[in-house]
Amino acid sequence: MNAERATLTWEEAADIDWGTVILFGGGLSLGQLFFDTKLAETIGAALLAGLGITGQLGVAGLSSAITAPLAAAYALQDTLGRGRDVRVPLARAVIGSTLAVGVLVTLIGTRPVALILVAQALNGLILPIVAVVLLLAMNDRRRLGNQVNGWRANLAGGIVVLLCATLGIRGMVGAFAGP
Repeated sequence: MNAERATLTWEEAADIDWGTVILFGGGLSLGQLFFDTKLAETIGAALLAGLGITGQLGVAGLSSAITAPLAAAYALQDTLGRGRDVRVPLARAVIGSTLAVGVLVTLIGTRPVALILVAQALNGLILPIVAVVLLLAMNDRRRLGNQVNGWRANLAGGIVVLLCATLGIRGMVGAFAGP
């Protein structure tokens, strides 16, 4: 019979930053309390009203205005091998130009719903391709050695690829079929 090893030894437990664990747990508890008491909903509604943002499209636009510029900056810098510091000039230029394009699209009166549909249609085309590339990468023994996917992970990955392709095709047909 093999001797079982404890999940966590005393020495390992002593090295844990317990302040961070307590902060994280407290944050989860407060977050749940905010939702249970509907305080989060009240604060969110007041914040959006104060900013003049109404409706789900306005909320989606606000979240996109925050995340899209940062995501674009991270992706470009990472692709160029320049790290992920958003304070460097290249990142600031990408963030600024992404915001400028969003403002320009709004100012010239372009309907954002049509642009969103085109973007989602393109996502529907790209997602299955990315899923296949990831599945192939996770089976590359030259790079991963013995850490490649097993048959279960490949089966799950294959199902994900099929789902992505099905949803992508369905989304493309729906986007271009019209109402």
